[in-house]
Parts: sequence; structure tokens; C-alpha cells
Amino acid sequence: MLKRRGGLTARRLAPRSIPALEEVLRLCQEVDDLRHRQAALEDLVHGALAEMRADVAEIGGEVQESRGLSLRVGQLTDLVFSRLAEPTTRA
Repeated sequence: MLKRRGGLTARRLAPRSIPALEEVLRLCQEVDDLRHRQAALEDLVHGALAEMRADVAEIGGEVQESRGLSLRVGQLTDLVFSRLAEPTTRA
């Protein structure tokens, strides 16, 4: 009698448990897929950040060069105006 009840219980649970197991497998695959996508996105973000840092460093160098050129232009402008302001001695 106990054997028969155990078999009956197993048959009742089986139709519900097989779809549930299939759902668990599907969800596990979906989680794995999401983890792979997350890793790919993290790689893209890290790559983009590295590119941005390189661009910022390059721009910083160009700004320094521009400042140097501006300083040189300012110095030359001062020199020109100081020479223009000097009294000329013509004979």
C-alpha cells in the first residue's frame, strides 16, 4: 500500500516538476547569457574609458603647447610695442 501511494505521489508531481526543471534550465541559460553580456559591456566601458583618458592626455599636451605659443606671441607683441615706443634717432 505504501509503495502504491509513493508511486501515485510521484506520478502527480512529475507533470509539474518536469516543466519546472525545464524552466530552471532555461533561466540558468538566460543568467549565463546575461553574465556574458555584462562582461562584454564592461570590456566596452573599460575600452572607452581608456580611449577617453588617452584623448584627455593628448588634449592636455596640446593645451600646454597652445599656452606656450600664446606666451611667445605675447612676448613678441611686447617686444614690438617696446621698439615702436623707443625714440628713433635719425640723422
